[in-house]
Amino acid sequence: MEKQKRVIFSVGLKLIFIISLIFTLSFTVMIYLATTLFKKDMTAFIENNNHKISIATSQSTEIYVKNIIEKGYIAAGNLIASKKTEIETSSENPLFLSQNDDIIYMALIEKNSEGVLVNKRTFTSTEFFGESGIDREKVESFSDTLSSDIESAFNLNVNMFNPSPEFGYPLTGLAIPYRVIDEKNAQSILFMLIKTGTLQNIVQMNDITTTYIVSDKGVVLIHPDMPEVLAAADISSLSIYEDFHKNPLDNGQKRYDENGVLKIGSYQRINFSGFALGVITTVTQDRAFDAVIRLQRRNIMTAIIIITAVIMFIYFYSKTITTPVRNLVRATKQVEKGNYQISLKPLFNDEIGMLARAFNNMSQGLEERERIKDAFGKFVNPEIAERVTKEQLTLGGEMKNAAVFFSDIRSFTAISEKLHPEKVVEFLNEYMTLMVDCIDQTHGVVDKFIGDAIMALWGTPVSRGNDTENAINAALMMRLYLKEFNKTRGSDEKPVIRIGCGINTGPLIAGQIGSANRMEYTVIGDTVNLASRIEALNKPFQTDILISEASYNLVKDIFIFEPMKKITVKGKTQPQQIYAVINRKDAPDGPRNLSELRHYMGLEDIDINLVDSEGNEEKFKILD
Repeated sequence: MEKQKRVIFSVGLKLIFIISLIFTLSFTVMIYLATTLFKKDMTAFIENNNHKISIATSQSTEIYVKNIIEKGYIAAGNLIASKKTEIETSSENPLFLSQNDDIIYMALIEKNSEGVLVNKRTFTSTEFFGESGIDREKVESFSDTLSSDIESAFNLNVNMFNPSPEFGYPLTGLAIPYRVIDEKNAQSILFMLIKTGTLQNIVQMNDITTTYIVSDKGVVLIHPDMPEVLAAADISSLSIYEDFHKNPLDNGQKRYDENGVLKIGSYQRINFSGFALGVITTVTQDRAFDAVIRLQRRNIMTAIIIITAVIMFIYFYSKTITTPVRNLVRATKQVEKGNYQISLKPLFNDEIGMLARAFNNMSQGLEERERIKDAFGKFVNPEIAERVTKEQLTLGGEMKNAAVFFSDIRSFTAISEKLHPEKVVEFLNEYMTLMVDCIDQTHGVVDKFIGDAIMALWGTPVSRGNDTENAINAALMMRLYLKEFNKTRGSDEKPVIRIGCGINTGPLIAGQIGSANRMEYTVIGDTVNLASRIEALNKPFQTDILISEASYNLVKDIFIFEPMKKITVKGKTQPQQIYAVINRKDAPDGPRNLSELRHYMGLEDIDINLVDSEGNEEKFKILD
């Protein structure tokens, strides 16, 4: 007993160890993949978002700058038209100023004979200078100190710079050519000081990203952090500026170090004449990946909790495994001996319980298999065999209403006489395979093979509700299959095959006929006999599918028919009207009358009024 307890405990311990190891490895891999993929997706998202922000900001900035330049030209025209060298404005601003309050100072500058910059016309916003406290004279002298930035406009270049450090107030300077002498020089330029409020709104900082505008010299022009603007911060030493400055493309992505802080950045260039602005959007990497770190920590805590719970669960659950397993082993040995009556009682509704129920189903299935072994030897059709296994068929017969089908190969005796027996069997197997497939596809049942003839049923043992239609569909399918079958035939060893099909619908007796040891499911009755007689009439009428009037009345709206001459059949006193099946009415192609059908099938096109054969051994008689 001691040894047995140790064995049981060791199984539980192994179970705990293996499953815990699997869980630990799975969670480790899952956390690693989740973190890595999430980090990768987050990086791609941030880079894409930075790029979109840079593009949107650059577009807004470009529109704004071009608008300021255009308004500057208009303002210059007004300055010249005023014929004054200096205009000061207050509430009575000229029209262009009332629409352009961002421009607080503008000068029309030329060079004298000594190359010194001279203000020919100036405009000053009195309201701005009064409110800001900036000395206007300082502005005038400031234009002299920025001669290098301003003079570049005489070479037909646009230049935008940051004069904020001189005034202690956020401003942007803009110098543009005004009156052009030739393709390389300008006679006069416009110099403007612009308030940065509008551009500051364009580059507002959000929770993660920071967007700012720099000149092509790496000087910060616009930044959401105002001290950066007032100091005219220089970022030309940063690698992202080097990329922006040297990259022939107008945009790009860059991960770089800024004063020991890793950042993910994107830039977009705005090109003007001889000058470029850069819109840079950055995200601090640690802040961007903060969500990744939180996710990783949550996953680790979740994994620890789950693994602990799993270990506790397995420890107690493993004790419930060994007893059911031993019971299952004993029951398996009984089944091995041939005892299929054994049954297990599931203790729990878990996998072990499912296994016990599956074992019970297996033993019942084995017992059932032994019962149906004989049934499969007695029945050929799968549908009948299935009903036998379910005990739905009994000895004897029952009245059914069904469609009966007969088919026969024309001149089969003459064909078989020319072939070796092996070839005959090979040919019949190939032919029967095609024909039986048509019957199976239309839910029919092969009753028997009579040499080269086939007898099939629709409506018994199970009716589909449209049995006659299914029977005719099968015959039409046989017609098509036989057409393809004959394409490879035409020689002495492979003669062309012609068949005749007869269908009749009506009451019959269906049941198992034979002995207790050997049975056959078949049908008998006048309906069967008439179907056989109708099939034989295909030869004199030069048709391939004939049906009785009873069948015709059930499907006359579905198929195209042509009536044949009435016949009398041995054993029946009343004349019988039969019909040739031409095609389905809804068929997209194929024959539409009897003449077309005979041509399609390679049959002789005869006048049915001239058919007066006395039939086959007095089994039928064709009436005028």
